[in-house]
Amino acid sequence: MLRKGVHNKYLLLNKPYDVVSQFSGEKEEKTLAAMGLPEDVWPVGRLDKRSEGLLILTSDRLWRHQIMSPESHKSKIYWALVDGQPSSIELETLRAGPELRGKKTRACEARLLAEDEVHSKIMNMYTSGVPVRERKNIPTTWLEIILQEGKNHQVRHMTAAIGHPTLRLLRVGYGLFKPTDLLPGQWRPLTIQEIVRLGQSISPQ
Repeated sequence: MLRKGVHNKYLLLNKPYDVVSQFSGEKEEKTLAAMGLPEDVWPVGRLDKRSEGLLILTSDRLWRHQIMSPESHKSKIYWALVDGQPSSIELETLRAGPELRGKKTRACEARLLAEDEVHSKIMNMYTSGVPVRERKNIPTTWLEIILQEGKNHQVRHMTAAIGHPTLRLLRVGYGLFKPTDLLPGQWRPLTIQEIVRLGQSISPQ
């Protein structure tokens, strides 16, 4: 919660491809330290090194814990480029929540995306030249997947479970919050209205 006299930071970063979601890493790894972020902020969840898109950071540890808690039911929206073209039955399996490592995942939303919808957004917001495996005579398909939980590499494991490995992964939104104003590597403070939209309670400043 934002409290009078307490000046926490709430930031939004468009994390580029090939950057780890932490401020230190292995030798020669690109990290958040190169993004010019202020001190004393921590990621709210993570995106793996090969994934791109929206990453919230904050100095408010309590708020960070609340947002990351499974009980918060904060939906996260991903666009995944997958190998092949999932059938309607495979999409239903994905929506029902496939079993991963012996544990059932929660039901999710999943739909096919139109090429023009994807390319207009990727050209404006996401890293160009990302290496994607191509196979002759095997199509690729963009899916929108909306999760209510956040296990490690969950989207990648879920699409692999239905036989369509993820080739590229973008996080494009949280619930109704789908900003489109940041280029790869850019960040900005969240507005009070955006924090409210993310489920934050605001006290008068």
